[in-house]
Order: sequence, then structure tokens, then C-alpha cells
Amino acid sequence: MLAKSIGDDNNLDTENQIESIRICIDCNRLLILRRDKLQRSHYQCPLIELYTKLRDNVQQLDRLLSIYDSMAESLNLGESTYQLQDAIEVKNKLTRLGEETDHISRKIETYDVSKTLPSQRQLSIQTLIRRSTILYLRDNLLALNELPDVEHYERLKQSHAELIQRRIQWEKQMALFEQEQFKQKHQVENVVGKKTIIFGDDGFCPQTMTINGNGLNNINIIDNNEDPIVQQMAIIQSYIEQAKQDHRYEEMRLLESNLKELEIEYFFAQQQQQQQSHESILYTNNEKSTSQVLPPSTSSMLNPFGDEDDD
Repeated sequence: MLAKSIGDDNNLDTENQIESIRICIDCNRLLILRRDKLQRSHYQCPLIELYTKLRDNVQQLDRLLSIYDSMAESLNLGESTYQLQDAIEVKNKLTRLGEETDHISRKIETYDVSKTLPSQRQLSIQTLIRRSTILYLRDNLLALNELPDVEHYERLKQSHAELIQRRIQWEKQMALFEQEQFKQKHQVENVVGKKTIIFGDDGFCPQTMTINGNGLNNINIIDNNEDPIVQQMAIIQSYIEQAKQDHRYEEMRLLESNLKELEIEYFFAQQQQQQQSHESILYTNNEKSTSQVLPPSTSSMLNPFGDEDDD
């Protein structure tokens, strides 16, 4: 047969009366191949659909596992950043996704075994997909962090709040201790750093020198930035930034409250220091003005005998 009719008389367009086309066998074979290629381009194998669904589930599991780990760690520390009920819902969703993923991988492993005889390579790939899925679920879902129950979580929250309060009190005590050490050091340097008059072998010598605790001829100037309260405020500010980055909002609020207390304390300390400095200046000025006042005139006492010179 050298020619073949394409089309069916029953399927002719009755309006246009289009007749079928007669072509050779080679052209017919090429057209059939073209048709099959177009069908394959729009056709997706069920095995590929199963694997795509499997990959989507694994991606969702990765995202939820990261969230759940953060929630479980925070709740086990007693923090109130997350809610316990939300963590339970995330865990249940992880369980459902894990079961669905396991079911899909089992389908992939046994796909089309009873209908046709697949190649050895295809069977090996399907088995590897199943094994890798089992390992993934075992390493991630079976090793999930446990969540505390309601009563245990309340005790953890109370312990965490007490721990933060103790930490804040300890930091305040350290700041006060460092401030006291700073004041004592400053007082000692003021006493040692006074000018000292030197007497030579032949008597008084107007030469003066300034010494410090190390015997040097200069005084170490202490910058105001070395105030321990200022340093402590800077440290707490860095703690606040770190807590904000780690989403520890409860600890961040407590640290901000502690920082505000230190700022108020530093403000009053500065006001008191300025007042003392002002009083010291006034006292010094009064001393100088008193020393400059001359004693009353005693011209009548120059001649104790009361005799006047004769002309």
C-alpha cells in the first residue's frame, strides 16, 4: 500500500465538506511520531507527579522544623516569645506532613510493579527515593524536641523571670561596685597628684614637681567615658540589640527597663556632682574674699602715750 487516507468520512466537516488527505506511508509515520511527541510533551508521568509532591512536602517540613526548633527551645527556657498552643499545632502539622510524605514514598517504591516490568535502573531509583525519605523522617521527626506541658511551662516561666531579675540585680551591683572603685581611684589620684615643694640642701627651693602614683611627672587624665555606669549602659544596650536579633522580646523589655533605671541614676549622679562642684567654687571664692579684707584702722594706737608732737 503506497498511500493512506487520513481522516474519517464520519468525522468530515459537514459545513465545508473537507475531504481526507491521502499521503504516503512514510509521511504518515512521521505525522504519527509528531503527534506522539506532542502528547508526551503535555503528559506527565504519575511517578513524576508523586516525586514532585514528595519534594514539596520535604520543603514544607524543612521550613516548619526550623520554626518548631526555635519555638521548642524558647518554651523549654521559660520564655514567653511563643505560645505553647501554637507550638503544639506546628508539631501536629509536622506529624501529618511526615505521615503523608512516608505514604508518598511508599507509593513511589511500589509504582507500576504489578502492571509492567520496569527496568532495573528505575526500580533502583524508586528504592533509593524510599530509603532517603525514611532516613530524612527518622533524623528529623523522630528527634523532635519535646514540649513542656502547661504546668511545667508555668514553672519554667517563673524560673526564667526570676533568673532575669537576678541577672539584672547582679549587673546593677557590678555597676555600683565599679562606680565606687572609680571614685576611690579618682580620689587617690587627686591626693597623690598634688604639687609638692622640694627643699634643697641649702634651704628653700621654689622648684615644684607633680607626681602621680607611678612616680611620673604627669597625671593620667581619666576620661569621663570610663565611668562604669556609662560602660554598663553600653553593655546593656548591646544585650538589647542581641536580644532583638534573637527575637527574645521579653528579655529585651526587661533590659530596656534596666537601662532606663541606669540612665536615671546616672542623671542624678551628674546633677549631684555638678552641685558639689558649684558649692566648692562658691566656698573657694568666699575664702578669697575674706582673706582680702584689711583689719580696721588703728591710727590712734600708733602713739600709746597719747602725746602730740610739740610745734
